[in-house]
Amino acid sequence: MSCPERQRKARGATALLVFFLLLLGGCRSADGGKDWTYKPNPANKGADISVQIDFLEKRLQTRPDSFLEMAELAGCYFSRGKTRRSTTDLEKSQEWAEKSLEKFPNSAAYLVKADYLQLHHRFDEALAVLEKVLEQEPGNPSALILATRISLAQGNPEAASRRLSQVPDDPLPGLIFLRGEVLEAQGDLKGARSAYQAALDSETVSGTPSESARMRGVWARLELEEGNLEKAQALLEAAHAIPVEQPLTEVLRARLMVANKDFKGASQLLRAAFEHYRDPLFLVRLGEVQWESGDKDKAKETFATAAQLLKADSLGHERDLALALFYVDAKVHAQEIEELMTAELKRREDKETRRIEAIVSSAYKK
Repeated sequence: MSCPERQRKARGATALLVFFLLLLGGCRSADGGKDWTYKPNPANKGADISVQIDFLEKRLQTRPDSFLEMAELAGCYFSRGKTRRSTTDLEKSQEWAEKSLEKFPNSAAYLVKADYLQLHHRFDEALAVLEKVLEQEPGNPSALILATRISLAQGNPEAASRRLSQVPDDPLPGLIFLRGEVLEAQGDLKGARSAYQAALDSETVSGTPSESARMRGVWARLELEEGNLEKAQALLEAAHAIPVEQPLTEVLRARLMVANKDFKGASQLLRAAFEHYRDPLFLVRLGEVQWESGDKDKAKETFATAAQLLKADSLGHERDLALALFYVDAKVHAQEIEELMTAELKRREDKETRRIEAIVSSAYKK
């Protein structure tokens, strides 16, 4: 056998070996060989939410006093309404929660009410409802976990840590990940990353595909903020491969594109995301991309559309409306921007709110 022929065969054998190693090893990240590919657990696959709603409504026709099934139906409507941004479903969730509570005060219905309030950024009211749950059931894990998330949304990591410390240790990936989110908010990035990895390592124990996608997205956001673009990309690719609705991932994928100066790709992604989710937040982010790319006239048009939609959106953030109005015309809208940010800052002082305040405050602070 000639030398060139031996070399060709050796290269072929090496390529085949690499292929099988990759096949066995899965999708590896840029971070020391970590594998962030989602590995679903078939046992965690729940029933379709619409099927469950139909089942419960029919069941309640024969069991009209079942307050627990009313609370479960309220939770199903809330879950579907949140995913679809459906005001009708969200209002139905509250109707069924109230019906349940009229029959008997119960934590399941109170939790749906609290979740509804926090979704509408009424954080103090949500916490007051959760206190009712904790009065009935001290140490209720669901109430404490939701209270922890609300404290994080308010930009109060110390309160979040106090709440979370009352939750019993549990290997559930969502709880492990939440501990990481609290650590990140407190500035302990090493501890946060360790918790995030532990959560992903344990996700086959329990959890849902949506939860798994969110975990990868939140971790990717941290890496983006820290400038670790390759790691962020690996996490976002792993999240994007999970077949569930995940608006956070789309926002972060666009942010990664901007970091890589791919303004066209980011704009296309955000337009498509808006058409799919109909959430004006995507237009606000699109306007920011257009502004940064230098297309300021187009950005103003986008921000104007976003502002119009946000004013009619019960789930929209006042801070995003303030940002949109700032870029449309800061002088004309100065008073409204100040009123919006004053209300928002009374409600919360998290990282994103402070970012927006730093931009728009020049409209009203002298």
